[in-house]
Amino acid sequence: MTPPGPSSRVRVMTRDEARSLQDWVVSAEWDEGEYDADVLYDIDPEGFWALLDDDGEVVGGLSIIASTDSVASISHFYVRPDARGKGYARRALPELLEIHGHRIHDDVAITNFCWPHAVEDSARWGFAPLHEEIRMVRPAGPASGPEDEARVVDARTLDPDAIIDFDAQRSGRVRDVLWRRWLDLPGATSLALLNADTSIAGVGTIRPSALGYRVGPLLARTPEGARQVLERLMPHAGGQRIAMDVPTANAHAEPLAHDHGFVEDFRTVRTVWGRAPELPWHETYATVMLHLD
Repeated sequence: MTPPGPSSRVRVMTRDEARSLQDWVVSAEWDEGEYDADVLYDIDPEGFWALLDDDGEVVGGLSIIASTDSVASISHFYVRPDARGKGYARRALPELLEIHGHRIHDDVAITNFCWPHAVEDSARWGFAPLHEEIRMVRPAGPASGPEDEARVVDARTLDPDAIIDFDAQRSGRVRDVLWRRWLDLPGATSLALLNADTSIAGVGTIRPSALGYRVGPLLARTPEGARQVLERLMPHAGGQRIAMDVPTANAHAEPLAHDHGFVEDFRTVRTVWGRAPELPWHETYATVMLHLD
């Protein structure tokens, strides 16, 4: 079967347009990592889509980022305020789901998130709920880490393939481009917790965002390992606000955040279109971002 092509309602965005879409999202007070759009574009340059009106003008956009040949994630879903209520997104989404279903794999899984009150609406598009994710925020203020934790090291000193493999065992896919960009992200810090044999026991990144800093991902074999990495990451925010997205599928993740001064900002529901990947969520304490894990 010939894969469907885009109609006159959508087209692939350029990198500059993807950056502008993130600016639109941030203008709606959504806390995006400063370089998130660029990293996502590097992962999948065919994943950002412009929503067009009848005259071909860009009135919004979204991304469906294929991180592998079988898993994609929706993000940056935005329609300009003056163009809302006219059905642009409603008409475009089924078309884009069909395009990406052919583009990546017949057994594709496309993840998304929605507000808890919108789960039924999301189901009408074919998305099934998986679990809630909590945006946890630590208000601006000093954060001191342990004086010395020799087992926590700068992740850039390690073989990136080892980090990518550790992440793949928890995310269910090889996120090579993500991690090679994450480790070199301006203003960001990535740390790794090592076992006695120098194998990786945990990894985490803190990066600058529109409203301060974001932690994500935070992955560890144990709650204690996650604590050690988080406590070493937090001082790198320089006293600014820190946010992270915590999956309720890990019963230890929310208590860990609360213990370190984070409070709930809001909740979303992670949903999936297609077959849900089976992942060890008990080792994920914070996702990369709502629209990628």
